[in-house]
Amino acid sequence: MVKKVLSYLLVFVLTISISDAIFAPSQTKTAFAAVTHPFLLIHSSDFAAMQSKSSSAPWLGMKTDAIATSNAGLTLGGTNRENCLKMSAYLDATALAYILDPTNKSTYVTRIKNVILNDLPTMAVANSALWDEVVPPANTLFTAIIALDTVYNDMASGDRTLSETTIESLVNSIPYTVNWKLAGYGLHGTWDVYKGVRTTPDDTYYDRLIYEIGGGATHLSAGYADARFLGNDRYVKSMYMDVLEHTGIDNRYYSNPTIIAAYEHVLGYSSTPFKRPAMFGDTALVAGSFYAKEGSMPAYRAAKFSSDAAKYAAWYNEGKTRRGRLLNYVVPDADLPSAQMPTKSVVYKDGGGYFRDNSGSANGLMGALSNVSVEPQHAHKDTNAIYLAGYGEHLLTNSGYPGYGDHTVVNNNAPELVITSSQPTYTARASADAFVRSGTYADTNYGTNPTMIVKSDLANYARKAYVKFNFYPFLAPSASNAKLRVYVDSIGTDSPRTIKVYGTSDESWTETGITWNNAPAGTTYITSFTVTAGAEWKEVDVTSYVNSNLSDKIVSFLLVDEGAASSAGQVIFNSKEAAGTTYTWTYVNGAVWANNSLYTDRDANHTTKYGGGLSEGFTSTYFDYAQGLDGPALLNDSHSRDFLFVHPQDGANGYFIMRDGITTAANGYAYTALHPNTKSSTGITTVTSDTEYEATINGFLLNKTDVKLNVFYATPPTSVTLKNGAITGFINSFEGKYLEAKYQADTTGNARFLTLLFPSDSTHAKATMTRLAGSGYTGASVNHGNGIIDYVFTTSNSSSKSYNGVSYWGYVAAYRKNGTETSFYFIRSGKSFSDGAGYGFSSPSNVSIHMRGKTGKIATNSNVNVTFNYPGITGVNLDGAPAAIVGSGSGYVTVTVPAGTKSVQLLP
Repeated sequence: MVKKVLSYLLVFVLTISISDAIFAPSQTKTAFAAVTHPFLLIHSSDFAAMQSKSSSAPWLGMKTDAIATSNAGLTLGGTNRENCLKMSAYLDATALAYILDPTNKSTYVTRIKNVILNDLPTMAVANSALWDEVVPPANTLFTAIIALDTVYNDMASGDRTLSETTIESLVNSIPYTVNWKLAGYGLHGTWDVYKGVRTTPDDTYYDRLIYEIGGGATHLSAGYADARFLGNDRYVKSMYMDVLEHTGIDNRYYSNPTIIAAYEHVLGYSSTPFKRPAMFGDTALVAGSFYAKEGSMPAYRAAKFSSDAAKYAAWYNEGKTRRGRLLNYVVPDADLPSAQMPTKSVVYKDGGGYFRDNSGSANGLMGALSNVSVEPQHAHKDTNAIYLAGYGEHLLTNSGYPGYGDHTVVNNNAPELVITSSQPTYTARASADAFVRSGTYADTNYGTNPTMIVKSDLANYARKAYVKFNFYPFLAPSASNAKLRVYVDSIGTDSPRTIKVYGTSDESWTETGITWNNAPAGTTYITSFTVTAGAEWKEVDVTSYVNSNLSDKIVSFLLVDEGAASSAGQVIFNSKEAAGTTYTWTYVNGAVWANNSLYTDRDANHTTKYGGGLSEGFTSTYFDYAQGLDGPALLNDSHSRDFLFVHPQDGANGYFIMRDGITTAANGYAYTALHPNTKSSTGITTVTSDTEYEATINGFLLNKTDVKLNVFYATPPTSVTLKNGAITGFINSFEGKYLEAKYQADTTGNARFLTLLFPSDSTHAKATMTRLAGSGYTGASVNHGNGIIDYVFTTSNSSSKSYNGVSYWGYVAAYRKNGTETSFYFIRSGKSFSDGAGYGFSSPSNVSIHMRGKTGKIATNSNVNVTFNYPGITGVNLDGAPAAIVGSGSGYVTVTVPAGTKSVQLLP
């Protein structure tokens, strides 16, 4: 009884202590402890070394940039987010200039003081429910704290006290437990360290960081993991750990295997070969490092985590301008190594399989299967969803992300500005458009009309149109080609009509304020085009004009008919308000069929946004495999998905295999959705009805025009239907077509179906795929030409099957014939394979195995004696060590394979 009372008291005391730690942030701690500044990220004793290395690249360029940025001054006036970014950059640069240009250090101290006292208070921090009033200000305050700490010893005590008071007031305006938790924890934690009241490890921050990282693949979508851990507008979330590490308060980060895995994943494995995040959850088509103007500052210190992370960081930041910022300069221990694109595949038990070829080319192939086992952030219903990229394009995408504030995606043939350069083609939709009308209507605004009318006519009837574009994400130094595209809805009977296009130097007009009387004049004649019919796109070259407006990334166009007046000469264009197919955020976020996943009649929508993780998987140079389980996502039914990547090899191109196993109601139905990255209504063509479909990839082109994805339904579905579905993004959103295949279960409620996904372009030919079927199996042959044919099957696994002299026993079987030779084989959860020529294996219980020649991988849930067949075999190495031989003979060796996944080498 005494022990029980003491236990209760201990729990009570601990609860009070934990509560104080969590809910008593810095606003309750006003006394400053005695600490020696600077110390958060640098000590004054380090200044000389920092100055010394500034004589060589890249540090010299950073010094020059830091001084120039500080000398240029700070000019505010944009949005709250823009102003916060400007203040962060200015404070960061000025703090570095203070270290590297000591002759003028008093000037830099004054500048930092002035920003803290005069500019920081202008930030909007009143609404803790708005991201713009939490994360950007928190990030700026984090930078301000670091800057103040850096110049502490050279700032007059009175100015320092005023600066600290100002910062503390603003810190206290952002709640510690704000919705964006890492921002709140990072800001308040850094301020507490500065004041000397945080001297012990910060478990609240650490636990939250580990939660968001998950199993290494992160529970965040790839796009948000990229932004959260690498973004320059929110490094308060990820670089508070650097303060804790540098001060010695908490050294759990740089050597933490989970955090190391997360940085390797975000910097490398989850990125496509063309540097876009794999599209799961809230990840848009245009997301990723390619759209950052400068390298990711958190990425520059990647070597603190691992050498692989550092190599991938160099690749991630490749081609970017490394700015002169304190966080870029003092946190990294050294410059990044040579850039290295990730070329190996990885499997995360909680997260999924991320597969890529080893070409090291931006045009390489990549595929991923997503399956996290806890409720993720920024997630969609994409358990067991797949994503594909290849030949420089997104191939098979999930639904994307329209933005929390933009709940509707519309496809309405609105005006577009399409810009091509050495970087990816960028398409901007009109930011504003309107027409104006003369005479008695000269003060009337028509900015919200669904059309724009252009007409040369008498007073009261003449009309002209204005279109404005903001193309700020375009970052190339110049455009090689830029086209203005407008859609002609209809025309009058007096045709043809010539439409002239002018640029307007005045870009300040607004969509809801422009009228005939205040509309800007056309100041630069660009070109003209002739309209002869409606219901068609017209496009004109505006390259020179776009290049002349790269400084502000805004262009404004006037469309006018200067021909003879005509009462029937109107040309009617679609405006951005035109009616179109709309999709809501609920569709994108809350519908499983918006993604490349599976659903059934009984589970028409997943009940959760997480599944059962991976049950098994392995990777190799030539073949990758992962199996995901539905877990709680399907309430009434069960689903497993095998995702396989056959790497390019033997002179044959790579492709992907998807095998689904479902248990549902007797004779019930299951559905798979596949969303090729195509926005054309005719972008998916039928090769053979209910069997093969070819998608022309044009949803978001990276200077590619010839990429295709063929979907081959090896197991005959009941039907395949083309449906409309949105692919959404912050900027580029469109209505696309997707494929819904319907399958019927047998009388026991079981169904197994196989789908092949084959990318191609002008230099990578598509193989010829043909259905195969027999008693207890369905499958396909994949003919690459030159005598190379793959065979892929799915079965009930109840017994051994055979085809053309090859026998196999497993839920999935795949093998390649190069002429009469067997190049490789794969069995998932099976007992045997034999090519009829002395090559294969047998096992008394299920194993998953891939072998190419004498090397491969094997996975088993328990210890099992496996017999390997190979001409002249004498032994087997598992993970490089000899396996215990329990039997042998001519052409075979039996060894004990321990539970787990092992590398296999057959010994001659």
